[in-house]
Amino acid sequence: MTIKLAGENGNPRGKIQDYNFPDKGVAGVEYSFSIVVQNIGGEGVYGCGVVNAIGNPGLIKIIFEDREIIIDQGKYLRSSKVGAYGTGFTISRKILFSVPGTYTIPLWGMYLVPPDSWHYDQETVLSIVITEASEEKTTWERFREFFESNKVLVVVGLGSAVVTGVALRVGRRKKD
Repeated sequence: MTIKLAGENGNPRGKIQDYNFPDKGVAGVEYSFSIVVQNIGGEGVYGCGVVNAIGNPGLIKIIFEDREIIIDQGKYLRSSKVGAYGTGFTISRKILFSVPGTYTIPLWGMYLVPPDSWHYDQETVLSIVITEASEEKTTWERFREFFESNKVLVVVGLGSAVVTGVALRVGRRKKD
């Protein structure tokens, strides 16, 4: 299979109309993304590719329909459809980045020239910053730490549609 950058008359042409990708995230966490692709050429097979560019810090995992596909550096995952001019489709998947770092993710608008030559005539390049997973504390854990370190008594009253809170300092006042 070969991939070429070209636009040939009469062939289908996959154009990325819209996309929704995270621009930042945490390593090992799944994020949803979607891509809308439209055929702006002749009838045939068109689609899009999600590329894990060479030089990225790690692998990319795409999750859909209870399947997980690992994309190595320099490889891509293609989604395609047969259709006439003006037809389109949307892909919705989840993506997971294996390690922290800045990932360059090209999105390709593509089409097939039979028998097996894929061409891309559109490229949109995304930059996604992935950070190290941190141990995020729950709201309750943060509240408990605050309470223990400040010796504060919190009283909460519930009204018909209003929640009010009062914080009282517990302790003795020092004499000057």
